[in-house]
Amino acid sequence: MRKQRNIEIRPHFLIVGLVLLGIMLQSCQTSQITPSPKPDPQSTPVPDTGYIYYVDGQLGSDAYPGTQSKPWLTIGKAASTMPEGSTAIVLEGHYPERVYVSQPNLTFQAQGEVLMQGFSIQADHTTITGFTIVSLTDDVPTGIGIDVPKAGFCIIENNRFLFNTWGGLRLMGSLNDPDASHDCIVRDNVFFRNALYAAEIMGQNHLIENNDVSHTIQHHPCSSSTAPWLDADAFRFHGSGHTFRGNYIHDMTYGRKGFDTASCNLETLGDLSMDFVSNSHIDCFQTYDGERIAGHDMLFEANRCELPPANDWVDDFGAKAFQSSGDAYNLTFQNNLVVADFLSLFLDGCHDITIAHNTFIGSGDFHAQGLKFENCTGNILIKNNVLYKQENGIGHIWNINTPVNAGFNCIYRENGSPSRLADPGDVWDIDPQLDSNHRLLPNSPCIDAGTDMGITTDFDGNPRPQGAGVDIGAFEFAIQ
Repeated sequence: MRKQRNIEIRPHFLIVGLVLLGIMLQSCQTSQITPSPKPDPQSTPVPDTGYIYYVDGQLGSDAYPGTQSKPWLTIGKAASTMPEGSTAIVLEGHYPERVYVSQPNLTFQAQGEVLMQGFSIQADHTTITGFTIVSLTDDVPTGIGIDVPKAGFCIIENNRFLFNTWGGLRLMGSLNDPDASHDCIVRDNVFFRNALYAAEIMGQNHLIENNDVSHTIQHHPCSSSTAPWLDADAFRFHGSGHTFRGNYIHDMTYGRKGFDTASCNLETLGDLSMDFVSNSHIDCFQTYDGERIAGHDMLFEANRCELPPANDWVDDFGAKAFQSSGDAYNLTFQNNLVVADFLSLFLDGCHDITIAHNTFIGSGDFHAQGLKFENCTGNILIKNNVLYKQENGIGHIWNINTPVNAGFNCIYRENGSPSRLADPGDVWDIDPQLDSNHRLLPNSPCIDAGTDMGITTDFDGNPRPQGAGVDIGAFEFAIQ
């Protein structure tokens, strides 16, 4: 689609990658609420699926049989040679190749630090685990770390997606082929400084769980494109049946540097003082229709989304937790923690949206404006949420030509009541009393103040209720 640029990969590529990986991991440890620990790929058990082969980029040869004593040289040789049900153990090293998987039921497992240029998966039951994936190609799809144009039941886990020019991961699906990808699991991966998005999830029935996302780039220095639609999101979701659970999105920054000025190399990409986001809007979760199927029948649960405050927004572009346009429906957002000034924008046709037991934390900036719905058709349920310091006069809920059913929310602004009146059951204009991790303190008025929504656990997996009634917000107060 786009002409590939000449990219210099110097002999110390792997060393640089390891140094940058240390920078990236350090940046992911800045918050007190952390995602689930990620297993060491070296300690991950080898799946017992049949034959086991070996790849060694230093001592191997593709003329060898792929045994432990005579390993193959390339991962591509393993992909094209292994019989169904086999596992390739890829030994530590730098593999300057992109791997195309067309044989079903194959597993590729990194042993140690394995740096390579990504996978294209077109076969069912493919497992990819433990790789560090960097593609600096200015092309779609080869500039996407892992692309799944047509496959089901894939497992993509414990990988690190770094600096990929056109996105970290893409699971395909279209109007003409809605289940091109289906029933895949994407879990315990790190997405760091990829362009456009960490992952675009289309198709049907995927589980996206416990991934760490940060520093998405709008204008990648390895891309020649200056298209106005370039953006910098965490997850884009389309299709149907997906679950997004336990993902941690943070350090999604704005800036004015780097648009066509930086060099295409890892030193530049790993320098966090450079910033390749200029005028994007940054979304934790976004869907839209048109050439894509707007998301429907999905669950968003126990995700943590942290976005730049309004005083960091650039050129009137905002950062939102949830954005939807078109016919998005049957979306449930529960037990999420969102630290943002613009919580949602649902436009033009959405319906059957449930927003329950979330904790929404604003910065106190005047522009913080909460949940916005415009020209949606109905069945919008907003209950048992903490909405804190959304200081715009509109306040916590802004509905335009959209009926909403709201109540039993804890609403607090430092500068007076929102223009929208209180709904039935609201805890109104009383400080919710949150600790530094946004959990309820013992004297919080939100304890036992909610209404039963049938949600039996909280953000941390603790049972609900633990007192006389359910608590409002993402966290149930734990009775000692």
